[in-house]
Amino acid sequence: MLICGIDPGLTGYAVTLSTTTTKAYILPLSVNKDKAFDSKLLRRFLFDHKPDLVVLEKPIGRGIGRATAIYNQGVIYGQIWESIKLMPHRRVDPKAWQKLLHEGISPKIDAKARSLISYQQLWPHEPIPKKTLKTKEVDHNAIDAMLMATYGVLKFGDDKSIKRWVFT
Repeated sequence: MLICGIDPGLTGYAVTLSTTTTKAYILPLSVNKDKAFDSKLLRRFLFDHKPDLVVLEKPIGRGIGRATAIYNQGVIYGQIWESIKLMPHRRVDPKAWQKLLHEGISPKIDAKARSLISYQQLWPHEPIPKKTLKTKEVDHNAIDAMLMATYGVLKFGDDKSIKRWVFT
């Protein structure tokens, strides 16, 4: 079974994990200089990999004063929704996948740090995703997409065991 996890947003990712092999694929959700989401790239990725299930993170409100960010997220979420609506999918609240994959990690530290710890526990031999090749800044969106795909494997997969996936 192939499961795709999608972290929507201007800097989101799509990740596919297999329940039968150790292969994993990661795709940055491409956004051009006008902040327009490239839905053709996502559709091509989904067509090429043919996931059995897509796990899409539900958007959450981020508070007052961020109207542009909320609008951009809504537009991108709508385009992703159009790309997956005819495929088997689950929309997942961020708190649901975080509860499962942050289990055993101190709740006193913030969610991004807990996700990084969870990533390092799941993939101790994989490098930590960075925003660019020249920076040391951790790409939390890539990590979240990987964890969402893992959540999909654990909750909905035919083989609910964790593999030592190798990203390509």
